Amino acid sequence: MSIIGFDIDNLRQAFRVNFDDEANTNWLEILADGSTLFGSHWSVYVLDQNTSLFDSPGQLTPTPFCADLACAHRTANVCAFAETMLGAGWREPRQGNRIFVADMNTMSTITEQQIPPGIMDICWSTDGARLYALSFEGELWTCTFPPDLLTNLMQLS
Repeated sequence: MSIIGFDIDNLRQAFRVNFDDEANTNWLEILADGSTLFGSHWSVYVLDQNTSLFDSPGQLTPTPFCADLACAHRTANVCAFAETMLGAGWREPRQGNRIFVADMNTMSTITEQQIPPGIMDICWSTDGARLYALSFEGELWTCTFPPDLLTNLMQLS
């Protein structure tokens, strides 16, 4: 299996990351600084930004995070992650059903909160002030974080 990135302006392949046959891509997210996050088997990786056109195959660097779902913030270099206990449930230990927001510059968790079971997707509001979680049953939750979180997010950008 491979992840292939394209330079659309020049219609050329920009990078390629090859994986063993058992790799399973769960999601890809692009951070505000242009970094690419990749989720596989509950693990979170960052694609090496030094990967350039045709020079070498892309390299993945593991992060300290584990998640089934992810959603990058549009303007701040942070990402929301969800552990839903639905994805790679075979892996231990699991934290349970939670959403956490991580500063991707320092690779540290900013805040977290427990969520109901059955979350299938998460997304930021268009203004980046709120995070929503959608369940398989069609229920929508607004994740509430400390009031100063948005201010802190904007300072990270």
